[in-house]
This record gives sequence, structure tokens and C-alpha cells, in this order.
Amino acid sequence: MSTEKSLSLKGISKFWAPLAFTWVLMSLEGPFLTALVARMADPKENLAAYGVAFICGLILEGPVIMLMSAATVLVKSRISYLALLRFTHLLNFVVTALSVLFVIPPVFEVVTREVIGLPPQVSEKMWLASVFLIPWPAAIGIRRFLQGVLIADGRTREVAYGTVVRLVAMAATGVLCFHFGSWGGAAMGGFSLSVGVCAEALVVWAMARRSVERVCARSPEGDSLSMVEIWRYYLPLILTTAIGLLLQPIVTFFAGRGLMVLESLAVLPLINSTAFFFRAIGLSFQEVVLALHHNSAERLEQLRRFAVFLGGFNTLIFLVLSLTPLSVFWFSDVAGLSDELLHFIRFPFALLFLLPALSVWLSWSRGLAMIEHRTVRITWAFLVEMVCVIATMAAFVTFQWANGAVAGSVALSLGRVLSIVVMTVGRKPIPAKEL
Repeated sequence: MSTEKSLSLKGISKFWAPLAFTWVLMSLEGPFLTALVARMADPKENLAAYGVAFICGLILEGPVIMLMSAATVLVKSRISYLALLRFTHLLNFVVTALSVLFVIPPVFEVVTREVIGLPPQVSEKMWLASVFLIPWPAAIGIRRFLQGVLIADGRTREVAYGTVVRLVAMAATGVLCFHFGSWGGAAMGGFSLSVGVCAEALVVWAMARRSVERVCARSPEGDSLSMVEIWRYYLPLILTTAIGLLLQPIVTFFAGRGLMVLESLAVLPLINSTAFFFRAIGLSFQEVVLALHHNSAERLEQLRRFAVFLGGFNTLIFLVLSLTPLSVFWFSDVAGLSDELLHFIRFPFALLFLLPALSVWLSWSRGLAMIEHRTVRITWAFLVEMVCVIATMAAFVTFQWANGAVAGSVALSLGRVLSIVVMTVGRKPIPAKEL
């Protein structure tokens, strides 16, 4: 990418497109595997088990999610590269140990049956899926760290290539298990996800070697990154991710205690995975802000204008899908939902119409906070969001205003609005001369 001060819409789009493509491809994983599970035996129970296993896996990978952004910002030379790599290995060890602890039967029973409140038939089908997901967090951790190095080096296309490998490996494994496996739908989903991310991690490791060599060859002048400094920068991001990943389990927890429990648990994975497609378009913009700002107020203004365009475009796509016959095609013909579940899912999904634009706005705000090394502000914003989601879901369940899926859509939308308000109101940006 050019180092000139100004940025064009074309230049930003060229850098952003592979990252968006990467996130969009990842968003296809959920609907694809959900469609397979929906066509296997006991679809309601397996869809619910796969959805909860997936959410628990997301919680366990929470500490490593922001490694890509951290590497994009912090890795400057061999010194900072090695420091952050050691930090990545430490996090990977912790998340893997927690994954193993989670599937120990007594622990698993307490979490799934007593804490989450899953029906016995759902909990039983979920266990093997969770076992297969044990390698998932660590593979994502090293992959995201190396992807951050690639992005900082301007090689966003390679990031997309790795995701293509992941999707192909996941899809091939899912299809093979669908036709020849005997584990059941939920276990098939967990195994396919793990195969995909492990394949991607290997490919990204091979592609990143050239970028790592370039980083390590840079002058280390002014680059000193201690473990204490990394923790100070990254701990708020861990807390932020943990809070963010808890939102779906919170919704699942309350949905399991609300109206129409089995139907809500069955459609929530598809609602989440489809909504993730639109969130992905926004999430991909965060790394663009981090990589292209170049300490330039002019560039930040151009990136802000691109964010406005992207948010509007993202919302338009969502409205076309949710308010036209395309929703029937997607949820019924592609995802394989029965007529009963198709009727059930359409209204709660349409209620998420604010999220596409909000995801872009949130990525813009988070990018600015990370550039300014004010990561604590991100944590406070997500803490407010979590409190809002809990309060809203509790109110819906207590007063039985609506089923769990509708309650979840309302709670997530309100929470995200409050999060962005906290990120935006009262923010004092660093003057351009200090960037």
C-alpha cells in the first residue's frame, strides 16, 4: 500500500475487500453446517446442541480473538514480534487447558445442565462436539497473530487465501461426515470446524514467513515491548472480547428459560450465523483503520467517509434479505428449516436491522481507541452492552413478553446502541500532531 498521505475510495476498497471476503467466508461456516445438521437425524436437538457448543467454543477462544488487531498495531520489529509471539503461546496454552477442563464430564454436566439449563437430550449430543472443538481456540490464536503480521505488511489477499482453505477443508469434512459418519449432527459440526481452522492455521503460517522475515529485518530503534506493556494494552481487549462473547450465551441462557424453548434454541444458531455475515462486513473494517491511518488526520477523515458508505451499504443488503422472498429461500431452501421453524425465525431476524450499520460504526470507534492506546474505553462500552442485554432478557423472560428468539434480537440491538454511545459520547481524540 502506498505511503502517501491521502487515501482514495479505490485504495481503501482494494485493501479492505480481501479482509471483508475473509469475514464473509467465515460467516458461511455456520449456515453451511447448520444446513447439514438440519438434514440429519433429530434436527431440533442437534441444532440446539451444535449452537450451544459453538457458543461455548467462542467463549473459550475469547482471549485470542484480538491478537490480529494487536499484532497489526504493536509488531514493529524482531523485538516486538518475538514478545507478542511469546504472549500468543501463553494465551494458547491457557485456552487449550480451559477447553480440556470444560469437557471433563462432571464439569460439563454442571455447566450445561445446571448453569445453562439445557434439556438432557441436548446436553448429551453437545458433549462430543465440544471434545472435537478442543484444538479450535489455539489454532485460531496462532492464525490470528500471523494474520495481523500479514495485514501490517499489506498482504490482505493472503489472509483471504487462508480462509478459502479453511472453508474448503470444513465443507469437505462436513460433507464426508454427513454421508459416512455416525456421530450425529452436533458432533459433525464441531469436528468440521476444528479441521477447518487447523488447516487454515498451517496455511497462514507458511504464507506469513516472508512477512515475518521483513518484520524481523527492520531496525529495532525505538521498539521495546515488554510483557507488562503487552498485558497493559491487551488485557482490556481480552475483557472486551470475553464480554462480547458472553452476549450470545446470555441470550441462550435466558432463551432456555423463556417461551417456546426448543424452537428458540433451534433457530438461534441460524439467526446468529446469518447475522454474522452482516457483522463481518463491519468487523473487517477495524483492521483497515489500524493499518491505513498512518498517523494522518486526513487519512482518518477519508476512512470515516468510507465507514459511512459501508454502513449504509451493509444495512441495505440486510433489508433486502429480511424483507423480501429471499428470506424464505435462505432459511428454507438453503438452511433447510421446516415450515414451522421458518415461520418462527423471520420476525426475530428482521428485528436485527440495526446491527449491520452498528457493526461498522463499532469497528471505526474501536480502531480509533486502539490507535490512541485507550483500550480500556472499549471494555467499558462492552460492559454497558452486557448489562443492557442481561436486563432486557431478564425483563422479557420475567414478564413473558415474547419468545426467546425475539427477546434476544431486541436485547442485542439495544445493547449495541448503548455500547456505541459510550464509545462516542465524551471522547476526546488525540490532536493530529500527536498521532
